[in-house]
Amino acid sequence: YAGSEACQPCHSLIYASWRKTGMGRMFRPYRAENIIGDFRAGGVFGDETGAAVARMSVQHDQCYIAIRDAAGTWKTYPVDYTIGSKWQQAYATRLPGGDIQVFPIQYSAIQKKWINYWKIIDPPSSPRAGVSDFPNFTAATNYQTNCAPCHASHLRLVKTNPSGGGDYAFHEGGINCEMCHGPGQDHVAAMASGKTIRTKADIHLTSFSDMDARDSVAVCAQCHAQSAVRQPGPLGEMNYPSPGV
Repeated sequence: YAGSEACQPCHSLIYASWRKTGMGRMFRPYRAENIIGDFRAGGVFGDETGAAVARMSVQHDQCYIAIRDAAGTWKTYPVDYTIGSKWQQAYATRLPGGDIQVFPIQYSAIQKKWINYWKIIDPPSSPRAGVSDFPNFTAATNYQTNCAPCHASHLRLVKTNPSGGGDYAFHEGGINCEMCHGPGQDHVAAMASGKTIRTKADIHLTSFSDMDARDSVAVCAQCHAQSAVRQPGPLGEMNYPSPGV
């Protein structure tokens, strides 16, 4: 994998356009200017009884979300990542062991309020839809194991017997060029060497220019059919398989 920055020198217009898309902004490290949620002091999210179970705040340009656990104790976590950039935005925090946990509440820019998104999309009695259960840090709210197969490039295992999200690594957050075109390092090296493209194989990437509709949809369906690969390949890879596409 080469990363999206390696594509920019030769594909500057496409790169600039991609950076403005929802895919390009899907998963980003925290920056105050990227926040669309209402973190003003006093922001509270309540459960069905009206009792406060989450509190939002800002301190020195850093956003925080505090969650009340089942025992009634408030635990505060920094927002380390943003997920989404347009009509809705989720937030995640990185734990000391490397696990990235996604908060149960998201901000709806359309409704202009905080919502429990998982309660909306999950079946009844979903464990992760209980806001006060968030401090339990279950696999269902772990970004690397639950979200990253579609939302991170070059997701791979770095430990043979994983016990959590910290045992996974990814080259770049968000949905970048290589999520659709496959690993680009060979392509970058070939173009840098001045190699002439004579056949499709010379591109060293999945090309859509002469791909039929069935194959094209198959590439998109890796994520859009909600059937992302959840089991690692022979080299630990979680995106494109090692032999290529």
